[in-house]
Amino acid sequence: MKRVTRDSYYTYLSKNFYDPSKISLIDKDGTYNQVQVVKVCSGIINELSDFGIKKNDVCLFSATPRKETIILIAAIISLGAIVFLKDPKAKDKSFLNDLNVRVKIKASVRFEDGWLVKRSRKKMKLSLNEQDLKVRVHKKSRKDKPSIYITTSGSSGKNKIVCLSEYSYLNHVLRQDYVIGKMPAFGYHCLPLHHIFGLEILSIYFTSKATTYVSHTKNPEAALETIEKFHCTVIANVPTFYFMLMDVQDKFPRDISSLKYGVIAGGTYSEEQFKRIESFLGIKLYSQYGLSEGSTVLSDTFSIRNNNLRCSGVGKPFPGVDLVLKDKSGKIDEYNGEICFKGYNLMLGYLKEDGFDLPLDEGGYFHTGDLGHIDKNGFLF
Repeated sequence: MKRVTRDSYYTYLSKNFYDPSKISLIDKDGTYNQVQVVKVCSGIINELSDFGIKKNDVCLFSATPRKETIILIAAIISLGAIVFLKDPKAKDKSFLNDLNVRVKIKASVRFEDGWLVKRSRKKMKLSLNEQDLKVRVHKKSRKDKPSIYITTSGSSGKNKIVCLSEYSYLNHVLRQDYVIGKMPAFGYHCLPLHHIFGLEILSIYFTSKATTYVSHTKNPEAALETIEKFHCTVIANVPTFYFMLMDVQDKFPRDISSLKYGVIAGGTYSEEQFKRIESFLGIKLYSQYGLSEGSTVLSDTFSIRNNNLRCSGVGKPFPGVDLVLKDKSGKIDEYNGEICFKGYNLMLGYLKEDGFDLPLDEGGYFHTGDLGHIDKNGFLF
């Protein structure tokens, strides 16, 4: 398991992305190799800084799925600013009005025939030119300051703003990339990037130096066509997408023999459905359980080699995450209860008018509101 790093996002990229022969990101309009990723990220940082974006500014980011999206996120975080992710289809005003707390937005970033940045009444179109870094950025990841705002309704049904630090989020992503490292990694990505699952998966592909096709559409026909054309090996999505994928593949089969692994989360499915997805698509499927407040994953099945066990439950607690079950009185129960956790991956809190609210019990555990069962093998259901 990877050790916790104190490197910032930019420091990590500059240390690890140096091979011009290795393609990092692909979309319908082109590619970026590893060296271009760092150079484009540097250019974005330069231009955003010159435009007046500075430390602790909140940037409302319409997360249109393109190859530049993850680089833009890294650039904003590297400036010490805060990325506030939103659905690109939602209008800024209505999105902000639906929140339970006011947020002072300093700038907005969206894709309009190019990446457009707005600040006050000024507008700037990012050049995406490759540049050397001209701006001082922090070398160590910020541990006690927010870097990502992401909304979640959770169990309550009300929109809450989860605040994640660069330190907790980046470390959780880097610790997960050991999983991708075991796979011949060419990732296909079409998950929404304003949700934690989509952000997590793209971040893992990206930081693990996998090649990733970032799709502009969630169409299953387009997914199969892309997987066939680029020989993608890894896919991650919700159960309903896998069901649609199988339906289309059954009617209009493509050569998707390159596909070896899949990740499933964000919805319910039976053991029978799990096995059918594996058999029909010819992949090994791994499940995850997590939430925005935990920088995504709390448990997974990646360490489980037994095929019969892998289709059952959501695996074992992720290393470094202290996951327990508690009964109604708040006492730890070995087998049944509410899923609670603490660890390096815990959010800073929910955004409030006067700061952050981090609701923890006396033991320092966050209560997810989800009920769980742990069997004799330590598997979480």
